[in-house]
Amino acid sequence: MTWIDTIILIAYIIVVVVSGLGLAGSQKSAVDYFAAGAKARWWLVSASIVATETSVLTIVGVPALSYAQNFHFIQVVFGYVLGRYIVAIWFIPHYLGETRISVYQWLKERLGAAVSKTASGIFILTRVAADGVRVYAGAVVVQEAFGIPLGPSIISILAICLVLALIGGLRAVLWTDFIQLLIYGAGAVISITILLERGTTTWNMALTQGKLEWLRWDLDFSADYTLWAGLLGGAVFTLASHGADQLIVQRTLACGSLAGAKRAMITSGWAILIQMSLFLILGTLLWGFFQTSPEIAAANAYPRFIISELPQGLRGLMVAAVFAAAVSTISSSITSVGASFMADFTSLMGGKSEMRHARAAVLATTVVFAAATFSFVALNDAPVDLVGLAMGIATLTYSPLLGMFLYALWVGEPKTNSVVAALICSVAAVALFKFGGWSVGWPWLTPLGTFTFVCVARLSDLVQSRF
Repeated sequence: MTWIDTIILIAYIIVVVVSGLGLAGSQKSAVDYFAAGAKARWWLVSASIVATETSVLTIVGVPALSYAQNFHFIQVVFGYVLGRYIVAIWFIPHYLGETRISVYQWLKERLGAAVSKTASGIFILTRVAADGVRVYAGAVVVQEAFGIPLGPSIISILAICLVLALIGGLRAVLWTDFIQLLIYGAGAVISITILLERGTTTWNMALTQGKLEWLRWDLDFSADYTLWAGLLGGAVFTLASHGADQLIVQRTLACGSLAGAKRAMITSGWAILIQMSLFLILGTLLWGFFQTSPEIAAANAYPRFIISELPQGLRGLMVAAVFAAAVSTISSSITSVGASFMADFTSLMGGKSEMRHARAAVLATTVVFAAATFSFVALNDAPVDLVGLAMGIATLTYSPLLGMFLYALWVGEPKTNSVVAALICSVAAVALFKFGGWSVGWPWLTPLGTFTFVCVARLSDLVQSRF
């Protein structure tokens, strides 16, 4: 990295922080702070949803899929789009009746405090584990680009996220998400344009070697990416991630109207389809570009291209794009976990000290994220797949989380011990198929675990009502 690249990255950080805080306005209550006063524009919320679910792992990992394989991953994205329609039609109308800062407040009204705290705890555990890995991945990029040690790189990312979340609240996060979506989106388009100019024969090679295949019809349950796994598994996973996970639902709660919240959710799905298509195209072009360097691993292809092949100035912009994805995801997680903790585990809502308590919750959340990230650094030399570990936790926890919401929506209030039994059986079922030697594609695991939760909870309720 040259001094020009460094100046561009620093300028990006200053512009994002200043503009985000400038557009945030003032916060006078926890609703202003954690839900943008429930007055956010739908297109801003839609952009924030897309930016929030796009991390450094997405920007590097999705191109790696088409680099190493083909376009089959797009079938799961079809499920993501379908799932958002279901969330918009059947989930969101239940949440947007009263002013809330946490979706688990609604769950408390339906199923009681014990269940809502369980769901909120599952959410917090999932976010801390998964996003600790994302902070780590972003810090690795900063380390490689600037030679800064990993510890200071982690602290720099979390410091920027803390400033945005602590001072500006969700409204600042929404605006910075929008800016950062434009930055990393432009980065992907620029990379594709450069690769198209350099690799004129890539598409012909890709076509003859099956790299452009995107559809798989068979019912092979061991495969991750088939049409059926994508539509069903991707849709059910989205019901959990966008209908029961505070990280995304917090954004829909910030919309000023039900129509706006629905529009934000649905349009984010089509935006994700376009974005993932661009990343898959990028991966295929990288595969063609690095044909003479077969030793390059798929996951290293895009970072290597950015650092080694781009001219100065543009290289700084691309590093800023990757940095943007890290800041967007983590600042969003900090505000959502802080809101969930304050609303679901404390009695600090209301009163003159509400804003002070809200900021204290955000500060405490940042400290926890830092501890989790440095824990992953300590594991770096151990034989542990950190990305697989975090995604494995998400797969395990999303099933009972979604199960609680489906039960609340369509069945009724379960007994507390039924929830405990269902939670244990749901996690056990997913763990059995994931780690027990069964060959099951990951998109099937969330439907399996959710079905197990609902069935066990219902059966337990029926047994207890008879005896």
